[in-house]
Amino acid sequence: MTASAVIENAPIKDLIPLFSILNQAWAFFLEVRILSIVKHMVIMKIPNEKDWENWNLNEDTRYSHGRFAGKSNEEAQSYFKLNVIEATDELRWMPKVPFQYYMIAFKDFVESKQYDEDDAPNVASCFIGLVLEKLESSSEVIEPIIHDLLPTMEYIAMNQAEYDADIEIYGNFQIKLNQLKEILGKV
Repeated sequence: MTASAVIENAPIKDLIPLFSILNQAWAFFLEVRILSIVKHMVIMKIPNEKDWENWNLNEDTRYSHGRFAGKSNEEAQSYFKLNVIEATDELRWMPKVPFQYYMIAFKDFVESKQYDEDDAPNVASCFIGLVLEKLESSSEVIEPIIHDLLPTMEYIAMNQAEYDADIEIYGNFQIKLNQLKEILGKV
């Protein structure tokens, strides 16, 4: 008998504890999400020119500065929607403060699901790939925000099929998440 059949045949009084648990879990999720949003609204400000450090010293950082500098979280999300692969590449070259700010914007974009269905595998792959790459190559840049990114990483890894991300093409997101957790355990 399937779980839905059990629920359909169960008397309402037997389902009340289940609904209570689900309600508590939903309330906790909302509380955590609201606290995360408030934290970023209060703490994270749009990076200024000083935050961009020596952005004009190389072509890649100059380009990322030209695309992102002065942009709000919402404006950055619009840019991710246009070309997530290019926008992800530009994040790679940012100094610490802009990277952290726009990586949170990237996370918000992934969570918003405001992208074309055809882009879903690239969105998921770019996000999980960049987090893992930064943790391996520049952990000091991503560590301050890693706990903000981890729930999104876990969701992507547990729901790879939802993103239509073929394992043969994009790799196994669960394995990538395990690699990330292993690295975090060493840091």
